[in-house]
Amino acid sequence: KKTARPKKKATSRDKKGASTATQFKIGNKAAEKWTEATVMPYVKKMWLNLVTDEHGKIPKNIFRANDIKLQGEAAIISGVKKVWWDNWKAKFLDGPVYDAIKEIEFICENRLKRSGTTMDIFLLKANYGHRETSNVDMTTNGESMNNPFLEFLKLTSAKKQNEGS
Repeated sequence: KKTARPKKKATSRDKKGASTATQFKIGNKAAEKWTEATVMPYVKKMWLNLVTDEHGKIPKNIFRANDIKLQGEAAIISGVKKVWWDNWKAKFLDGPVYDAIKEIEFICENRLKRSGTTMDIFLLKANYGHRETSNVDMTTNGESMNNPFLEFLKLTSAKKQNEGS
């Protein structure tokens, strides 16, 4: 007599073909290990790696302390994996961890802004949503097209000129 095999659970795959079975869901013990107490030491280490100069001191201008411009570089130096960082950003939407994450991102963004190199401008656009803008002058002879006050002045000056002639 044949016995029926238990059916295999279907695992969903993401766009890259990786299994999504390990994504953090309620009750997942891997997700529960990330608490404020377990995350803050890593985030503090990242922050210190960003703001400490080559002599191990924190200068007054933390934006020029060292050459680290990317959050990913600070994470690697600090032993933080990208998956962890992404999970922390999704999990901690307020509080001290959120504030520290935003501070790290702020430092990295400002270092990219101060650099001004082509690659850094590209990174700003790709990672921080910066856009180049072009200002189009919508005037006629230096005057706004839709300014009622200027229209009034034109009419009164034209009226005065007609009266004078």
